[in-house]
Amino acid sequence: MLAAMLDAALTRMVAPVYWAMLLLVAAMAIAAWQRRRQAAAPRSASRSASRSGAAMTVHTGLGLVAMAALQLGMAHDLTAGTDAASASAHGHGGGGSVLVALMLGGAVAYAALSGLLLSRAHRALDRAQLLCMGASVLLMAIGASV
Repeated sequence: MLAAMLDAALTRMVAPVYWAMLLLVAAMAIAAWQRRRQAAAPRSASRSASRSGAAMTVHTGLGLVAMAALQLGMAHDLTAGTDAASASAHGHGGGGSVLVALMLGGAVAYAALSGLLLSRAHRALDRAQLLCMGASVLLMAIGASV
């Protein structure tokens, strides 16, 4: 996720569609890994630790999916095509502002989820991950909307 952000902000050496694909594959791999780990865990394991791990996995997966969407959103000028001249030239228009609103709304919702989980997290590593991922998604959303 960090490599995709740095590439999007600085170099654009890798096409955003490839970053999006890699981020989605990573989200699926993390979900499968967590599922297998839960299945292999002994029944005597703490339920709260299991729920905490599952919440972190869901948060990470959602963050990767959100970042993939933002990578694709940054690849195109979503605000282009909203004026009358380009709308008549291309036969469509006005959808850019809806996509920007959806991306910003999703990023804000993800940041709110991060804040909620942050208030419940006990481990320092979990808190750092929640804070960094929430802030990263917000920063990418701002970058995509500008």
